Amino acid sequence: MRVDELESFRTAASNGMVFTALGQGFKLLVHMAAIVLLSRLLDPSSFGVFAMISPVLALAVILRDGGINGAILQRSSITHQELSTLFWLHAGWGCTLAALLGVSAPLIAQFYDEPRLVALTTASTTIVVIGSLSLQHTALLNRELRFRALAFIDAGSLALGYAVGTVIALLTRSYWALMGASFTTTVTTVVASWIVCRWRPGWPHRRSKIADIIHVGGNITLSGLFDFLVRSVDNVLIGRTRGPFELGLYD
Repeated sequence: MRVDELESFRTAASNGMVFTALGQGFKLLVHMAAIVLLSRLLDPSSFGVFAMISPVLALAVILRDGGINGAILQRSSITHQELSTLFWLHAGWGCTLAALLGVSAPLIAQFYDEPRLVALTTASTTIVVIGSLSLQHTALLNRELRFRALAFIDAGSLALGYAVGTVIALLTRSYWALMGASFTTTVTTVVASWIVCRWRPGWPHRRSKIADIIHVGGNITLSGLFDFLVRSVDNVLIGRTRGPFELGLYD
């Protein structure tokens, strides 16, 4: 790497750290403001019902993403054909996980003894499917060191999601406000990433050399699963033993 290229990389990385920090700070403020406002509009039981499916949804998202961002970043180069194959592979995998989640909805409701979870879990499958459509785009934005764009997408989608959730909360005063916020955040992220990143998928190709990407992504996913278990077991146990009201207060 030449000196001028190295300096350019250092500048981009430094600017990226600044924009990432600003984006995270903005997200924190939005999250705090939204929680204060939504807690005035919704009762603890509404938060608890949504918190019951949050671990299941988080697990589906971890399995769906498959560590794709980190796996693509570790590649020194990647072709359009390989990205396209990964796109369709993950889109299909996302649909499969969504179908499994939908089929499992009655079992999840039975586990928590909460009938409302059937419809809520079924609706959450859309988040799993739609979210799978932007994995390659966000990975490419990371490879191109476009951290400012990523920060705007991340923070802006969260802000819009909570805005929509607040409107739904005003109209319904139900847990569907939280589902609406998550759904809007996911859709906005996908749309914005497709607008900012000009890459468009082609047709998949059987000869694409993506085995190493899948292998690395699997290792990243395995690490994420351990973190998921540590962070989610308390919510699951409280929801199972105490119900949505107490879980809502805890969450």
